[in-house]
Amino acid sequence: MSNSTRAGRRWGLGAVVALLALSAAGVQAGSAADAVSYCKSTGGKVETYRFYDAGGHEFAKPARVCNYPDASGTDPYGHALIDLSTLYADKPTLAALAYYGKPAWNGKLKTTPAKDYCVQLGAAPSFQGSWSLKPGGDQSGMCMFEDGSFMEEWTLFYNQAGTPRGVDLGTVMRFANPALRTRP
Repeated sequence: MSNSTRAGRRWGLGAVVALLALSAAGVQAGSAADAVSYCKSTGGKVETYRFYDAGGHEFAKPARVCNYPDASGTDPYGHALIDLSTLYADKPTLAALAYYGKPAWNGKLKTTPAKDYCVQLGAAPSFQGSWSLKPGGDQSGMCMFEDGSFMEEWTLFYNQAGTPRGVDLGTVMRFANPALRTRP
């Protein structure tokens, strides 16, 4: 195994640990139940994703997300996944700002468009493993930001292209798009 592969693997798993530690702090203990209720009240479904390394072993603590499925029912993979902390936050998270900002993808392809876009945003995609509801289940890649906030990689990618998946998260996040706020 090359040094760059080892470094990438350490970064990928290290980012997962940092994400989960920071994410848990993002929703205050007293508001975790409120975040779950809020997810459900806005049409989402609370799910618990676990990170599995490339060998299929569970790594780190589970992450709770709000899943907004494709309302039309025509695209089984057309959902938007957002961490409960970002969804319920009344202050900006880096994931929310990336979603609202929609920087255009630079088109440089090294892995998948969604993973490359996540790196372009300055975040860490899911390398050396994936998030799933169960071992061997459908996999999702999470784009993990330095502040512990995260969204599914494809959710961010499709949004920047002008085709949000599932639901436009800008209509359900408590922190409103700062570009649309009116000044007093």
